[in-house]
Amino acid sequence: MSDPVVFQVPLWLAMTNAYVVAADSPGPAVIIDAPPDPEPLFDVLRHNELAPVALLVTHGHIDHVGGAGRIDAELGVKTYLHPDDEWLATDPAAQLRGLFGDPGDAHKYAPPTTMLPLAHDQVHALAPRHQVGPV
Repeated sequence: MSDPVVFQVPLWLAMTNAYVVAADSPGPAVIIDAPPDPEPLFDVLRHNELAPVALLVTHGHIDHVGGAGRIDAELGVKTYLHPDDEWLATDPAAQLRGLFGDPGDAHKYAPPTTMLPLAHDQVHALAPRHQVGPV
């Protein structure tokens, strides 16, 4: 019996490690973890003529489960996730609020044309650009 074929694919912003594991190439394979952009996993499968039979998700964080819906839709494989992590997968918005906080009514904040009182003067509400809509 030969050693399994393991492809490690660091993906997404967090460089999450996802894996494709098979007994041989070509042949059936298991995908382990599904970052939000699973396209590189699809490339590994195509390039090595591997047919996925299941997706195993190690835990419910968005960087490991975010692409599960797309993998299911495009490849039709069953996803396996521990039931204790189901809440993370079914409510990613709650997960992100837990990680990054809650912006509340950010849509009501002042536009960049707003003048702010500062000491005995007025200043524009401007800051260095980090994103498309900075103030």
